[in-house]
Amino acid sequence: MNPKDMQQFAREVLNTSGVRDVLRQKVEGIDRLESLDGLRDLRITKMSVAEDNIFMADYEAIASQSLYPHLRARLIESRVITGHNALKSGTGNRGQPDEYESVVMGWSGNSIQVSLKVYNPDYKG
Repeated sequence: MNPKDMQQFAREVLNTSGVRDVLRQKVEGIDRLESLDGLRDLRITKMSVAEDNIFMADYEAIASQSLYPHLRARLIESRVITGHNALKSGTGNRGQPDEYESVVMGWSGNSIQVSLKVYNPDYKG
């Protein structure tokens, strides 16, 4: 997306009461992500537009046993993402009760990026 289109996209997302509806309409993989079985308490925690016109949306959820561990591989198997748009993944707080895995996904030439942080199935939040 060019900078002007990205700014318009960000305004639509950030200033609409149906934020998830706009995301689903504008970003091809969001509907697959939000309808994925195995994510409990999925929510958007942050949205921003960087100076270089990259739109970021951060999601968090608690995983079921079917998605955790190996979240990135499970998302690819479920066709939520491809290896091409899985930009980065990792594990945090390894071995702790609040252990999580995260995946950053990119669309539209990576000008739209979605970060998904998924806590282990035993997480009590």
